[in-house]
Amino acid sequence: MTVDFIARDRKGCKLIEARPTQEEATAYRESYSVMKSNTNRLKEHRSRAGMSTRRVANVTEQHVTTVARHESKPKRVPVSALEMYSILYDVDMARLLLPDSDL
Repeated sequence: MTVDFIARDRKGCKLIEARPTQEEATAYRESYSVMKSNTNRLKEHRSRAGMSTRRVANVTEQHVTTVARHESKPKRVPVSALEMYSILYDVDMARLLLPDSDL
């Protein structure tokens, strides 16, 4: 990170701006693109199983928004929910989050 001193505010505190270096920015973009490519894995398996979000929520006894959140942010899915999804969709837990090329 490169940190630039900009100014002081009214209370005398330093205002700084932090910018990532070129290498850090490139690494972030690459990791973000990998993360984006994995975001719909749960949704893909749900569609293959022919289930709606509401149906999955009813079967797993979760709220519909919880299921939708798990599909949109798979990095934050609890292991217990992954176990339920893997049983429901009849796939290994690894297949729920990893692209087929990584298996």
